[in-house]
Amino acid sequence: MKALHVEQLMKNYGNRPVLNGLNLTINEGELFGFVGRNGAGKSTFIHIITGLIKKSSGQFGAFGQTEASMNEIKKIIGVMPDASTMYSHLRAADFLKYMAQLKNASSDSTKIQSLLESVGLKDEGRKKIASFSFGMKKKLSLAQALLGDPKLLFLDEPTSGLDPESAKEIQALIKGLNEEGKTILLTSHNLNEIEKLCHRMAILHQGRVERVGSLEELQKEANRRVTLNVSYVSAEPITENWLHEVIPELTIQQLTEKEMLLETDTIERVPHLTSSLVKFGASVYGVTPKTLTLEDIFFQESDDKDTGTEQKDTRL
Repeated sequence: MKALHVEQLMKNYGNRPVLNGLNLTINEGELFGFVGRNGAGKSTFIHIITGLIKKSSGQFGAFGQTEASMNEIKKIIGVMPDASTMYSHLRAADFLKYMAQLKNASSDSTKIQSLLESVGLKDEGRKKIASFSFGMKKKLSLAQALLGDPKLLFLDEPTSGLDPESAKEIQALIKGLNEEGKTILLTSHNLNEIEKLCHRMAILHQGRVERVGSLEELQKEANRRVTLNVSYVSAEPITENWLHEVIPELTIQQLTEKEMLLETDTIERVPHLTSSLVKFGASVYGVTPKTLTLEDIFFQESDDKDTGTEQKDTRL
């Protein structure tokens, strides 16, 4: 089942488009990553889907409910708010009870305590939020998102500003919620976090989804050329001219006495390269293709789009 389906979503502020025909589908049970530069439209997208601001055009729906039933959609979604917006004078349990009442969710003390336990705040319910560390406030924000047992969670930068240990705790909570069946849309500038946690991810650029898929699918799509790390020993120096005679298409990024970093058009060049090195008299200890990370793919996509924009502007 589609947890979220978005078609041609537009949001304009005056003549400036923030969302520019955005299309996206998230399946039930997915932990989905949403990445983009500041100003790409991530927060605007979340604010539209959660009913905080109006779209300019397009359509969306969640779990079979259309945007015409926005009140029904709000019942099945949860949003992790900015920890700085909490009422610091309240005790944690009282804060959750108050927010539950605003959401027309159960504010039963037993359920509130269970919620606190689920995010690692079992013994903190009677403490004032003002005494909480930033990491504890993040956990309480996550508990707030879970009020009413929503099917779909929007987590906007849930580990931003946290130390590595606290971030790891939040990541474990997110993973656990997904394993329990929650569908989660996660935004983060920590691309390693997205890569580690998410089943699929989308790269947003200037208000449009430019790439979407699993990490493996994105790697395959982006891997137009292959980077090879070659470890070797040779009595005779290997020169760039010799390498270009072996494989004319090579791009040589680095060449030392024991290592070379090469870029070629296909992995199928490796056997020919290896046999040529051996015939030359070199001992080859390893040929390792470099695997693209999400960060590599993100910057490749952003650079490609920015280059295209610059070329277009030049022609005008």
